Amino acid sequence: MNQTSQSIRVGLFFLFGVGVLWLMYATLSDPHIRSDDGYRVVASFNDLRELKVSDEVRMSGVRVGSVLETDLVDGKAVAVLAVRSKFPIPVDSEATILTSGIIGTNYVSITYGKSPEMLKNDSHIVTFETPGFTQVVSEIGKLGKQMDQAFSQLHESLSVFSGTDGEDSLFVNLNHLLSENRDRLNTTLTNLEQISGDLAQSKGALGKLIQDDEAYVRLMTATENLSAAAEQANTFLLQLQATDTAMGAFVYDETLGAKVRTSFDNIEEFTIKLNSPTNTLGRILANDELYLQTQDTLKDVDDAVEQFSGGSVGSAAGALSNGLF
Repeated sequence: MNQTSQSIRVGLFFLFGVGVLWLMYATLSDPHIRSDDGYRVVASFNDLRELKVSDEVRMSGVRVGSVLETDLVDGKAVAVLAVRSKFPIPVDSEATILTSGIIGTNYVSITYGKSPEMLKNDSHIVTFETPGFTQVVSEIGKLGKQMDQAFSQLHESLSVFSGTDGEDSLFVNLNHLLSENRDRLNTTLTNLEQISGDLAQSKGALGKLIQDDEAYVRLMTATENLSAAAEQANTFLLQLQATDTAMGAFVYDETLGAKVRTSFDNIEEFTIKLNSPTNTLGRILANDELYLQTQDTLKDVDDAVEQFSGGSVGSAAGALSNGLF
């Protein structure tokens, strides 16, 4: 009797467990969405990332359906979503695969669109990829390797400053440089100190220019005068370029320029003839005999005039003719 009762209890416990398992399966698979109360939506992804049948479909955090089936079509992973009819989805909505927590199950998340038109049965929804936990861990690993390489290169670079390379380190070379040029550096610093002191005491032209307001005013006045002179020179150039002025016409008028060149050519030709002994004026200027003959002639004329003033007209005429011929 006790054994029969115990067997009955074990049987009832087994049936209870089967019922609980069936209830869990019915709850998780959401079988009533398979009925005419829902509609199907097709979502294509590059990778379903372990998404399986009965996984949830959420919109704004609310479960609106579940994954009905998965398939592979032309190299694309396709998930058929069963959505309750009371949750319409705009056609511009987007779907992606997310993970519940760090090690939770995957689910399809739908971002609600703004279009007034809704998806119909067996319509395709727009999808986009988001990095999964495995991909994030892989990227973190790559980032760690890159950081390790960067730190290694930084360590190699800092080894130059740390002096680990012996005599070739930067600080050692810098120490040698300072030691060898200590006197020069002291002299340079002394000169700089003296120069700064002279400037502060208004010594020298630069010191007076810095400290003396009158010198600054003079410098500014000279600058203004130079600016005014430059403006006058610019005005002169503008006037020179104007052909309605004498200077401008002389420089830019081609007709006047041609006349000037002709005049210079005539002057040159005249001076050439003047220096030539073949013409009369040239012989007069260059031949001394002609000058002496002229002097003799003028002397004879003077003698004839004196005779004319002292005798008769006839004797004067005769004397003049004798003097001339």
